[in-house]
Amino acid sequence: MKTAADSTEIREQILHVHSQDGFTLAGCLFEPSVPADTTTVIWIHGVSLGFSEPEYVEIGRAVARGGLRFLSVETRGHNFGAWLRGPGGSKLAGSAWEYLSEAPMDVSAWRKYALDRWAGRIILAGHGWGAAKIVVDIAERGSNGLAGVVFASSGSLVRDQLDPSNVGEAETLVAAGRGWQLLPWGTRPGMAPNTVSAQSYAKRPRVHRDLYGGSGQPPALASVDVPILAWFGDSEGRSDGEIEGFFDRIRRDALAAPQVHTKMLVGGSFLYTGTELQVARHLVTWDRMLNKSRRKKEGSL
Repeated sequence: MKTAADSTEIREQILHVHSQDGFTLAGCLFEPSVPADTTTVIWIHGVSLGFSEPEYVEIGRAVARGGLRFLSVETRGHNFGAWLRGPGGSKLAGSAWEYLSEAPMDVSAWRKYALDRWAGRIILAGHGWGAAKIVVDIAERGSNGLAGVVFASSGSLVRDQLDPSNVGEAETLVAAGRGWQLLPWGTRPGMAPNTVSAQSYAKRPRVHRDLYGGSGQPPALASVDVPILAWFGDSEGRSDGEIEGFFDRIRRDALAAPQVHTKMLVGGSFLYTGTELQVARHLVTWDRMLNKSRRKKEGSL
């Protein structure tokens, strides 16, 4: 039997923006059919994924039926490999050829699009590696317009998954002008496909500096000054201790965040197949909680 929420009419629309360096990026908008001053959730994909994954679509539809706007977007690191179209021609990208340092040019473009088009608040939600892109963007450009951020199944936000034994091979390929070549399979454990280009791998020192900090530089998480919601699924193949370790690291490093909430998704795999409604409920419920806190704070001024 369908519930009232299931029957709520929504609208879906394919959108395009240009990154700050001019490359075309696509996304899909899901929103209630009746326009409203509501929160926009910008969902950023994980490694080797794109904006139109079936699970993302189902989450987006459920969030829109819950009264929020959901914008599933791509960055230049979408899918395993991709050709970006820009004013100067094409650029090889995708998750195997992207640089984390370029992610703010994509994330900020979607943030600007949402701020320019709609009134209301923005929640940035990053799935897996998408969460790293969010915190690097905030560290570089601030949190203007953001009501909160969501870290969805993002272990890579707080620890490097790349095999460190391929430094020499990567440097040799880059020096020879063959940085676009892929490193051996297994270089990126836990990912599918589990490799990356030499040129992206060679940027590991900068990733460590920009994302994880060190040598006197704080981690990018320390710049997040809005509420955080972090979750993992209990069927992702991670131990309880590993997940709690990730949560503890987020709490420790996110010093400026006024709130850090953590959750476990019951039956949730990394892709959320079959648990899309649960993900959507968490997003809608958290937005309501943030709004309640905001109104209470405004009322006390």
